[in-house]
Amino acid sequence: MIAYNTIDFNSRAFLREIFYPAYYFVLGSFDGELEKLNSKPEASTHIATHILFAFHMLFVNILLVNLLIGLFSFTITDIQTQARYIWAYDRCNIIRTYTARPALFPPFTFLISIVEFFQWCWKIVYRNCLAKTKFHDNESKCFKMIPADDAVDYAWSEFERYSTNDYIRQLLDAQTTILANVMTSSIPTESSSSSAADSNYAKSDLNDLQDNVERSHNETTERLESMENAITELQSKIVQMEERTNS
Repeated sequence: MIAYNTIDFNSRAFLREIFYPAYYFVLGSFDGELEKLNSKPEASTHIATHILFAFHMLFVNILLVNLLIGLFSFTITDIQTQARYIWAYDRCNIIRTYTARPALFPPFTFLISIVEFFQWCWKIVYRNCLAKTKFHDNESKCFKMIPADDAVDYAWSEFERYSTNDYIRQLLDAQTTILANVMTSSIPTESSSSSAADSNYAKSDLNDLQDNVERSHNETTERLESMENAITELQSKIVQMEERTNS
C-alpha cells in the first residue's frame, strides 16, 4: 500500500488504514457504519460508539473466548481421567474373560473340558473320603488365609491388633524416654541461667513426663497381659482343631 502511494508512510496513517479496519472487521461492520463514524470523528456519539466497541471487544470477544477455552480444557481433562478408568475396567474385563477360557483353540477345547471333568470327579471323591473330618483343604484362588472357625479368625484379628498396638506403644515410649533424657540433661544448664521459677516449672514438667511414662508403661503391661491371654486362647483353639482333625 505504501509502494502504490495508497497511504502515507507515517504512524497515524499506518494505524488508521491497517489496524483500524482490521479491528472493525473483527467486530463486524454493517452497511457503511465505519464511514458514518468517520464522517464526524469529533461528535460525542461517535466517540461513545468507539468506546463501547472497545469494551465489547474486551469483554465479549476476549474474556468469553478465554472462558470457553478454559471450560473446554477442563472438560477434556475430565474426559481423559474418566477414559483411564474405563480403559482399566475394559482391560480387566478382557483379562478375566481370556483367563476363564480354555488354553486350546476351539477344535481341541473338548480336551480341556475332559481334564476339568476328571478334576471335578477327583474333588468329589476326595471330599467323600474326608467327609468325617470337619476341616479339609479346598483349592480356591484366594490370597488370604481365612480360617473355617470364626473364633479362630477373631483370635487372629485380636492378636494382630494387640501386636500393632504394642509396637506403636514401644515407639512412643522410646520417644518419651529420649525426650525425658534430653530435658534431664538440659535442666542443670538452664537452671544456672534462668530464675528459680523457671527451674520449678521445668521440674514440674519433668515430673509430669515421668508420670506419663509410668502410666504408659502400666498400660503396655496390661496390653501385654491381654496379648498373652489371646495367645493362650489361640493355642487352645489350635489344639482343639488338631484334635478334631486327628479324630
